[in-house]
Amino acid sequence: MTDRFNRLVDAAGARRIRLHDVRHAYATLSLNSGVEPKILSDRVGHSTPAVTFQIYTHRSTGLDRPAADLIGRMIEEAVRRSQGVAPVTG
Repeated sequence: MTDRFNRLVDAAGARRIRLHDVRHAYATLSLNSGVEPKILSDRVGHSTPAVTFQIYTHRSTGLDRPAADLIGRMIEEAVRRSQGVAPVTG
């Protein structure tokens, strides 16, 4: 299986990676795309979604931007209130 995979990668002109790395990429991209953790866990053969999260997912740059923006707005609002400035709406 690995030899066939390597031949396909070479034929595509892609950078060589381990076949097992495809599993990591699949799990991470699936979760980032909104696939339910239980469904993904079943597809990759894990006993629980927790196993999938612990082993096969990696931090994805930028996915936490909405959370960071929310916290930033909350901090800015708290600073404005402490300075007696009217809150920003909208």
